[in-house]
Amino acid sequence: MSHVITGIVQRRKVGSPTRKAVLLFMAGCASDDGTGVWTSKANMADDLEMGRRTVQVCIDDLIAAGLISEVGQKPCRNGFTVEYRLNIDAILRLEPTRAGAAPVQDVHMTRAGAAPQDVQELHINLTGTIHEPRKEPLVVPQGKKPRRRPEVPLPPDWVPSEKNLSDAAERQFSAMETEHEADRFRNHHTAKGSLFRDWDAAWRTWLGNARKFSGGRMAFQASPGRHGQGSSIASIVARRRIDGTV
Repeated sequence: MSHVITGIVQRRKVGSPTRKAVLLFMAGCASDDGTGVWTSKANMADDLEMGRRTVQVCIDDLIAAGLISEVGQKPCRNGFTVEYRLNIDAILRLEPTRAGAAPVQDVHMTRAGAAPQDVQELHINLTGTIHEPRKEPLVVPQGKKPRRRPEVPLPPDWVPSEKNLSDAAERQFSAMETEHEADRFRNHHTAKGSLFRDWDAAWRTWLGNARKFSGGRMAFQASPGRHGQGSSIASIVARRRIDGTV
């Protein structure tokens, strides 16, 4: 017998003494989550001292109101019994019998079907409010994020490295085209004060744009290098190798 469900039903207006008697009878047979009401209408009528037709009408009205639901049947010696479930949420939404009545007690109910390792409880106040236990947000420890390289300007003495020359060759730039684009790349970003984390990637982007905007045809006259009149990239790279800077 569930004193919890019975106490809730006692303090709710069902709209009819006979319907309330039937609902109280079911509440007394139910488990604390509102399930397990196995009964026959004949037995219910005998216990409540009502006619079977009256019991049937009350049950139909309670089902129509959403207060109970039929979930199964099983045969018995006198025919069959029916299992009903009491819809606790719907019952709690009914008008209290005494407006402003203080709660009699706080009770705990366990959700039906919850696994033993994952039981959730409902805190039910008999004034009619269901309080879900507050769930704290799951905090997942975060690892340290890798530090990003800072954005830096192009070195004032920049000339293409061997990797930069290789990237240009892969894109089928000739030596003269590479020298021309290197001068334009250096002059543009130096004048603009550009900042990049990866200047090698910026160079590859530059080469791709140079091909795209020229339609695949490179027409130019190589400008003098900033390291001196007639200084070619090859000579600058060779000189830096000797200096040990490449």
